[in-house]
Amino acid sequence: MMKNFEVEYSWLNNSIIKGINQLPEHSEHYFYNKYVDIKQFEYFQMDMIHLNSNWKYKIPDFNTKTSNDEQELVTLFNNFKAEDTLINKKNILRLRSFNFPFYIWLNGSFVGFSKGFERYLEFEITNLLCPDSNELIIKVYLNNEETTSDDVMLDSLLDKISESIIYNIPNLHVYDFNVTLENKQKFNKSTITIDCLLNGNSKSAIIGIYVYDKERKIILKDNVDYTNKLDKKYNLDTNYLAISFIKLLVIDDGTVVETAIKKVN
Repeated sequence: MMKNFEVEYSWLNNSIIKGINQLPEHSEHYFYNKYVDIKQFEYFQMDMIHLNSNWKYKIPDFNTKTSNDEQELVTLFNNFKAEDTLINKKNILRLRSFNFPFYIWLNGSFVGFSKGFERYLEFEITNLLCPDSNELIIKVYLNNEETTSDDVMLDSLLDKISESIIYNIPNLHVYDFNVTLENKQKFNKSTITIDCLLNGNSKSAIIGIYVYDKERKIILKDNVDYTNKLDKKYNLDTNYLAISFIKLLVIDDGTVVETAIKKVN
């Protein structure tokens, strides 16, 4: 659950503070909150909203600026209707980095702050979405060392904000998913190491681990008890160049609640 903070504009000049309520970075991997077979993995099966339309912006009036917004570059607004599949779920707002500091509010509630150094930025917005009308407000501020023209900066911001999405994650969720492949001295021997962080809690769920070759055939299958930190190593009689995908199935009460796929090589 998101922590509540009183908004402070002093965060802009505090070198220690990089973000407030910002979720840690995680690996880039395909994730689906409903079962998806490896043959159909190209289809993005995730409950989500694209916020690529309805963006409006307001540039501050330099004649009426206050001390709080003297560095403000632009305020971005988006009014949207939430999909029914997202209401009362665990939802994440995902933004492409602006490379500028910014503050976010959703429906009048403060969501978070970031200085925007990562490639993608995420904030939890669970319980903040309304079934009908929603208003997302993002105030973007200048970096102290920024010298690019305002027009160029604004064009870049509007391009990046168009990639924003809100998506839903299950109660049991693959958060960070990394794979390392090592070739053994023998040409057709390899070692695969899977390092994964998961969000959730379950005493009965299991994780199905599947390794696929380039032909999308399963060359290894294993089941392990659900854990928040998965660390597994397998020795395979397969050339590591032949390995293509690793798939995790999070199975709770006999039902696949999430599929996570990591490409390798």
